[in-house]
Amino acid sequence: MKLFEKAKFGSIDLKNRIIMSAMVTNYCNDDGTPSERFTRYHEERAKGGVGMITVEAGYISKAGRGFPTQAGLHQDSNVEAWKKFVERIHACGAKVSIQLHHAGRQTSSASTGEALEAPSPIPCPVMQEMPKELSIERIHELVNEYGAAARRAKEAGFDAVEIHGGHGYLICQFQSAYSNKRQDEYGGSQENRERFPLEVLKSVRENVGHEFPVAYKLSAEEGVAGGIRIEDTCEFAKKLVANGVSAIICSRGVYESAHLQTPTIAAGYGFNVENATKIKHAINNAIPVAVVGLIKDFSLAEKIISEGKADFIVMGRSLICDPEFPNKMKEGRFEDIRLCLSCNQGCVEKLLGGNAVECMINPMAGNEYRYDLSPAKDKKKIVVIGSGPAGLEAAKIAAMRGHDVTLFEKESCLGGQLNEASVPPYKKDLKTYLDYQVHEINKLGVTIRTGEEVTAQQIKDLGVDEVIVATGSLPVMINVPGSDSQSVISARDVLVGAETGENIAVIGGGLVGSETAEFLLTQHKKVTIVEMVDEIARDMAGAAKAFMMSYFNIEPNLNIMCNSKLKEIGEGYIVVEQNGSDIKLENIDTVVMAAGARSNQSLLSELDSLGIGYNAIGDCVKARQIIHAVNEAFNIAITI
Repeated sequence: MKLFEKAKFGSIDLKNRIIMSAMVTNYCNDDGTPSERFTRYHEERAKGGVGMITVEAGYISKAGRGFPTQAGLHQDSNVEAWKKFVERIHACGAKVSIQLHHAGRQTSSASTGEALEAPSPIPCPVMQEMPKELSIERIHELVNEYGAAARRAKEAGFDAVEIHGGHGYLICQFQSAYSNKRQDEYGGSQENRERFPLEVLKSVRENVGHEFPVAYKLSAEEGVAGGIRIEDTCEFAKKLVANGVSAIICSRGVYESAHLQTPTIAAGYGFNVENATKIKHAINNAIPVAVVGLIKDFSLAEKIISEGKADFIVMGRSLICDPEFPNKMKEGRFEDIRLCLSCNQGCVEKLLGGNAVECMINPMAGNEYRYDLSPAKDKKKIVVIGSGPAGLEAAKIAAMRGHDVTLFEKESCLGGQLNEASVPPYKKDLKTYLDYQVHEINKLGVTIRTGEEVTAQQIKDLGVDEVIVATGSLPVMINVPGSDSQSVISARDVLVGAETGENIAVIGGGLVGSETAEFLLTQHKKVTIVEMVDEIARDMAGAAKAFMMSYFNIEPNLNIMCNSKLKEIGEGYIVVEQNGSDIKLENIDTVVMAAGARSNQSLLSELDSLGIGYNAIGDCVKARQIIHAVNEAFNIAITI
């Protein structure tokens, strides 16, 4: 297996060709030093079999801090703490690098505590805070600060450093005409715009010496008007090689095109590989080129390496989701892999909200310092009712801890809403999660009883020690004249195979309604989305919404009616109120309700009436997202 062969990364040897991507976690201490949470999180990924871990963006200056509790290399006093961190990662069997970072305009003064600084006084379209234009004197200071940060990394024992020259951060801002409007020696021509990045590289090299590995991460394409193109990058890569870079990491995007940085599967698996290959050819394979972006299975990763399209595979979100991913791949334990869903709900969305990173389907991510899955001292008989995301997670964790677990599901198959949720375009990875959870509970010996709608009396008769209720939710069916018509069905009905006509009205444009509409459009149906608020897909993660809207914007069979309310359903028509006026939509064959969900609490009432104690988790408490269901299930099962 080429992927697991030893390989040179600059002057160091890596045990395989898998590198963990630098991903900000917000787990560090306020001064930028590694906390115990941060360290334990990285230890688990080092044990999981990566060749090298690249620690998240380490800010080189307080003015460049992008996130509240980000890693910091801005002061000498941090070196000792990082030295201890590196020793612990080395003890787990991985090499370790750290990224050198300055956010430039892509941050906020709330994070930096100072005014933002950038090549030009132009706000980032996303962050929307005006930066001050850097003076020549300050530019020279920053060049030195990058060098000093690299020196600190080497003193701390890191095996390499990675200069963050992509994703629209400060170095990239200088390089790109999209963000650099200067007219001095640091702006204007491409040569001038590349001056700062190359001066930073020179400063780093001077501070770490010629043998120490220095990688450079870049956005091969920015994906914005006037931004960096792959043709520009190929020429710039030649200059990086000439100035002593040890390796290039190929990524894509800036904050305005953030869906290209952390894409959903709508972007296509391995969607940066073609650019990485172009860079390799441009530099005549002079140094290794690593590629990141939706490389989530062994066969694709092995194909990329064996065909010489890239030299290293950089994995990010997949290792948040399953820290043992590399070991499981190497050992051929593919069914044991918890595959990342590329949903961004727990990682990217949490981070951009100023919170610590989580994972939608791995509650242990970032909580390694807090919990362990060692066997419970007191083994109990536990019954779990419902096998959606919450029920499956509760049954798995309880069984991992040695309890005797029985799982009841009223339907003939396990999974609850995961079954229909995996049907819309680009949601098939949810099925892999369902398969993984079912594989795990079977391996752990959970007793599974499908096709049984258990009653409170039956539970009482079983004489169990603990009852966990995860009965989920039911679709809300809006009550208007005509809503009892046979032409009215729920979005869940559609996704499990109910027949529809050719002209369809989807009532509700949230995540479920929008994904159901997209599914119907792939069947060449004509769809109208009726949404009460002023935008659709408001509850979707940013990247998923961006890809969906790019499709919706060119789809001729879609009509979107926002600020609209369903008033009546008739034979072949509906009436919608929009901005105070009633609009009659003719030739409607099917009305699909996607107006939310209500908790299914019927069993809770039965249990209460018999005085049976229980823990309720997931949608039967309150209809929400999968991440809430999984976290609640984990937090209950880990304490029993």
